[in-house]
Amino acid sequence: MISVNRAADALVKKLCNNVDGYGLAVSKTESGATLIDAGIEANGGFVAGKIITEICMGGCGKANVLMKEYDHLELPTIFVHTDHPAIATLGSQFAGWQIKSHGFFALGSGPARALALKPKEVYEKIHYKDRANNATIVLETGKKPPEELIKKLASECKIAPNRLAIILTPTTSIAGSTQISGRIVETGMHRLTKLGLDPTSIIHAWGYAPIMPVHPEFAEAMGRTNDAIMYGGVTYYALSGNDDEKLKAIVCKASSSASKHYGKPFKEILREANNDFYHIDSNLFAPAVLVMNNLETGTVFRTGETNIRALKRSIGLTNSGLRMTPKTKARIVIGSLKGNIYGLGKDMVAAALESAGFKVTDLGVNVSPEEFVDAAEKQKANIIAISIAESETVPFLRTIPEILRKRHLGDTVKVVIGGSAVSEKTRADYGFDAYAKDALDCVKKVQALLSNAR
Repeated sequence: MISVNRAADALVKKLCNNVDGYGLAVSKTESGATLIDAGIEANGGFVAGKIITEICMGGCGKANVLMKEYDHLELPTIFVHTDHPAIATLGSQFAGWQIKSHGFFALGSGPARALALKPKEVYEKIHYKDRANNATIVLETGKKPPEELIKKLASECKIAPNRLAIILTPTTSIAGSTQISGRIVETGMHRLTKLGLDPTSIIHAWGYAPIMPVHPEFAEAMGRTNDAIMYGGVTYYALSGNDDEKLKAIVCKASSSASKHYGKPFKEILREANNDFYHIDSNLFAPAVLVMNNLETGTVFRTGETNIRALKRSIGLTNSGLRMTPKTKARIVIGSLKGNIYGLGKDMVAAALESAGFKVTDLGVNVSPEEFVDAAEKQKANIIAISIAESETVPFLRTIPEILRKRHLGDTVKVVIGGSAVSEKTRADYGFDAYAKDALDCVKKVQALLSNAR
């Protein structure tokens, strides 16, 4: 039987045998546990992050770091693959162990979870439990754990403390950012499982995600690492024993674009949720793209798109590669109307508006009329831009002028519509201010509306 802790132990020894080469600091705790610092006081780096990713996967997967171009934005990118995806990801890599003790908090991942069975229901689902004399846990933290916590971790793994290795990877470090992006396949596995797919039916898995530029502030760094997966992560899964119709229904909901919060940088989403993760739509925590191959039928399913604009916004870049420097105080809220779950066209329009110097608030997809007006009122916006690609959703537009009038915004907020389901006739029928046929036309129409309003 596969032992994720025994397999990972060989990789832990590899790190410890070349501390200087990997930019690490290794020490022994009072109880004898091995503490590996990959970014708190030590420098860490890409190579350390790559190996830690493989440790997180319990030695059941491989990782490699290469450079990839994302529409003229070059970013280091981690590629991972495994032929034991349920065990490697859900059974080991998943950060499913919440660790708390006297002011210390960290998310624990890695093979030690398979000894402590954290959380138990995951192991019941994948029918796996490890047996080993050594354990390794990876903590996403910027602090060293207290001694009493180390003893507790060892106890829960049913081993002596001197048999425990603890790897510390701050989100604000290169190694930390690398191993988080290295969770791209695991993120998709977790999402598919939540949607009702049996994870043990997946036989092979592969994926990649950009490693975002690090930031010294935790909130900013955390936002960037989430954006890397949600907007730049691509996954591929091969499985057997599933009905094509069932798979199609699952896959269409499996990418991050299925979330109502899709399109905004994660730091903005978290701020709007008052820093409460439980107020964020869980559909957001998914890869940008998911491809599924049913090995029994040969059928291939695909959902989602990479969102390069969102990646650039995450690190403060426009399409030109320059820091965002708004040239005007005009504010625009943009989104895809309720019932429209794809945002590629909307994203292109938003990027064009930002490049033209407007302050753009992207509401994402599946946005209700009330949400458009709420955002316009909150942001003191001059323009509401609405994308509509599904013809059956067009009637939702009817309530927007009425809501604007009730809030006394009808004279100050202009509405521009666009997308394949609407036309100039739609604009006239519903009494909106402009119809834009594409991104550049939207910029021109917005500029004209603002000029006429002066």
